[in-house]
Amino acid sequence: MPSRDSQFHGLLRNRFITYLANSFHSIRFGITDAHGKGQVIQFNYLLDNGGIKFDEANGTFSVEFNYMKAAIRKLTNDILTLQAQGSYKKAEVLIDKYGIIRPNLQKALDQLRDVPVDINPVFSFDKTFSR
Repeated sequence: MPSRDSQFHGLLRNRFITYLANSFHSIRFGITDAHGKGQVIQFNYLLDNGGIKFDEANGTFSVEFNYMKAAIRKLTNDILTLQAQGSYKKAEVLIDKYGIIRPNLQKALDQLRDVPVDINPVFSFDKTFSR
C-alpha cells in the first residue's frame, strides 16, 4: 500500500498538471477581464520562476515539479505583500510585466484554435416518459 506521503505527492503532481492545462483554457477566453488577466499573470510568473518550463525545441509547456511549490509560494507572498502594502504602483508594475500574452504562449494558443473552448451538451428526453 502506498504511503500517505507518496499519495499526497501523486495528488499534488496531478493538481499541478491540471492547473497548467486549465491555464490554457482560461487564457483562451482572453485577458481583458480580471479572470483571464489574473491567469496569465500567474502563468508568466510561474514560468519566470521555474514552476513551468517552456521547451523551445517542441514548443510545449510542462510543470517543473521540483520548483512549482516554491514558485507558487513566491507568487503568493508577492501578491499578498502587494495587497497588504496597498501599493497601486507596485501592483501596476506586476500587471505590466506578467499580464501579457507572450509570443511562446500565443503560439501554443494558436495551435488550440480549432479545439472547442467549451462543449455544450444536448440532452434528449425520451418521449415515452412525457405526458
